Amino acid sequence: TAEIVEDYVRRDDRVRLIRNSELPEGWTGKNYSLHLGARAAGEATFLLFVDADTRHAPSNLSQAVTYALRNKIDMFSLILPIVNETFWEKVVQPITGSMLCIRYPIWKVNDPASSVAFGNGQYILIRREAYEAVGGHEAVRGVLLEDIAMAKRIKRSGKSLRVAYAKGISHIRMYRSLKEIWNGWARIFLSGMNRSLTMMSVGVLMLLLFSLLPYMVLIGTGIRLLAGVPTTGLWTLLGLSAVTVLVEMSMMARFFRAFQTDPRYVAFHPLGCLIALGILLSSISMLYSRRGLVWKGTRYDNRVNSGC
Repeated sequence: TAEIVEDYVRRDDRVRLIRNSELPEGWTGKNYSLHLGARAAGEATFLLFVDADTRHAPSNLSQAVTYALRNKIDMFSLILPIVNETFWEKVVQPITGSMLCIRYPIWKVNDPASSVAFGNGQYILIRREAYEAVGGHEAVRGVLLEDIAMAKRIKRSGKSLRVAYAKGISHIRMYRSLKEIWNGWARIFLSGMNRSLTMMSVGVLMLLLFSLLPYMVLIGTGIRLLAGVPTTGLWTLLGLSAVTVLVEMSMMARFFRAFQTDPRYVAFHPLGCLIALGILLSSISMLYSRRGLVWKGTRYDNRVNSGC
């Protein structure tokens, strides 16, 4: 990333590269970098934090700032369409992404009366005044999902928070292999569900009961009908499970389209659910693992005591 930025520095004197060789105790690497960037931004009215792997249309910034000014928004975060190219990206990420959407419904996030808060660190536009009022990145220095933590602080302070879908003006390709998908979403689930065993266990149950069970019932009753004497009860169960699967696939097809993925890949939905279940179980195991979580070359201790 530094080499790419250096190339821009040579071509545009507005671009600055801030180098840092130390990481103070208690900080994550990303949070400290963002902290340094915010300090170097002078007296700018707005600060924009974006991930290096995001891509934006030339009109993106003017649209976002105009929207924030007109609606008097203190923190404005965009949900970027995810570009999925490999098989595993197309099969898994619409499912993991939909789980996060269920955990943080946008309509609740944008409701000032609701306590639900969410921010997407891939794109956060925030007023400097609001940023400093809630303590900036120093206040969330050791948090892996600093975006959600920042959004919570903004909302609790009574400042305005808004999240919108960035269709047409931004996109991102998050991960390129099953290993990257597994490790990345394990981190997101771990922090996005507040390191709560209860919350993650509910996620496991929802995947089992509402996503995988209908397929298991459909396959099981189909096998029994083929192997034995058909009964009214079995035919009824087959019909109910078939309808449930069709409804589920229809709903998931909408998420696949939202994630810029061919909806035909919904045919692999059960496989994607199994992978998502494995990732979620991996997140739960990190709560008690001595190894903790390794992210961007740094190991973080996520263990909780048995009373949690």
